[in-house]
Amino acid sequence: MWAPKILFERDERALARVSVVNPKKTAQEIRTSVGSSASISIVKRALRRHGRLAFRLRKAPSLNAAQQRTRLKWCLQFQHWDEEKWKNMFWVPSMAVDPCPLVPINCTMSAQKYINTLEHHIVPFLEDQSLSEAYVFMQDNAPSHKAHLTRNYLLAKF
Repeated sequence: MWAPKILFERDERALARVSVVNPKKTAQEIRTSVGSSASISIVKRALRRHGRLAFRLRKAPSLNAAQQRTRLKWCLQFQHWDEEKWKNMFWVPSMAVDPCPLVPINCTMSAQKYINTLEHHIVPFLEDQSLSEAYVFMQDNAPSHKAHLTRNYLLAKF
């Protein structure tokens, strides 16, 4: 049975144009910005026909019970630190700001690539600092941070 066309070629081009201008928009946001009443699945199909994909927001994984206990233990351990102690804390976030060197990463970070980044950017930065006290080197729970290769490197280096 024949169904009336919901999106015309002009509408599809408008959807694709919005997707090109802002590739991080979801299909629902693209549909809203064009003012279409088509369903999300029709919008996604139209974008695919024009070689575009709608951005899909990814949910960060929730912490499991063991990770929650570990995080709580860490927080309780350091809850009484004063500001001076926290100044000696050295964080390696995914987006570092001054005075830590910003190292652009445009690939998937493997353990070996992470070690190379540490060796060529972070360790020289730490060695150049005139740190009067010992510092704490913090990492998140990224796979490249907790890999055996990385742990062995850090144990040998520090």
